[in-house]
Amino acid sequence: RFDAWHLHNAYPMGSAIPLLQRMGIEPVLTCHGDDVQTLRAVGFGMRLNPEVDFEVTRALRRCKKLAGISHDMRQKFLEAGCAAQHIFAVPNGVSLTQMSCISRETAAQGIRSEYRIPRTSRIVLTVGRNHPIKRYDLIPTIIALLAGAGKDFIWVLVGPGCELLSKTLADQGLAGHLRTVGPIGPRTAGETSLFSFPSREVVAFLKASDVFAFPTRMEGLPLVVLEAMAAGLPVVSMAVPGVRDLVEDGVNGFLSPEGDAEAMSGHL
Repeated sequence: RFDAWHLHNAYPMGSAIPLLQRMGIEPVLTCHGDDVQTLRAVGFGMRLNPEVDFEVTRALRRCKKLAGISHDMRQKFLEAGCAAQHIFAVPNGVSLTQMSCISRETAAQGIRSEYRIPRTSRIVLTVGRNHPIKRYDLIPTIIALLAGAGKDFIWVLVGPGCELLSKTLADQGLAGHLRTVGPIGPRTAGETSLFSFPSREVVAFLKASDVFAFPTRMEGLPLVVLEAMAAGLPVVSMAVPGVRDLVEDGVNGFLSPEGDAEAMSGHL
């Protein structure tokens, strides 16, 4: 008996649309990325499965209230045969209040002390899972280029699977330029169960850093980039869907051609 239903992800939640419509309810559907976008080269996207693609396409066409978080996502709706009048531009957001939970000075002191980062070194930050869509395989090359140019920096990687890059850097004799941190959940540290997204720990990393680096291939509308910008960081990324909605090249960051490690190192 709710008055409004907001569904997240075309699959599997889109299967509820016909039931709700039979009840006289027009739900709002927000898609976030891998439920609509695909990149066959790295096996990214649910719709690579023909059966899921059928269900997603049917859900999108039935829905009369589609929240398009980015230009590319809205384009995917149109390509699926959705009516333009059913698509509304509703981008992701981020809490500026949450970003003020710790000062830049306090965050820098804590992070530099815990991860043995010299006061003189710039901190380059990347947050997110190590997945082929994120192109973390480019990071060792970018680090080598920066180190070769004599830059004084430490690259901090936060997220699951990031530790796999440590061996590559060690083999190149560049392990000293990298710090890896495991996944950090949405709850605050300690015994409290207060929900916080992003967590205070992630905010501390953002506030302690000098620049946010994001060598991704494709995004819906990346919350992590919004969070970095809200924390006051310039963003260096690839000129790919989702990121182009947020970063204006040369204004609040720099965009490189997708996969161009040399261009990205230059921008950093």
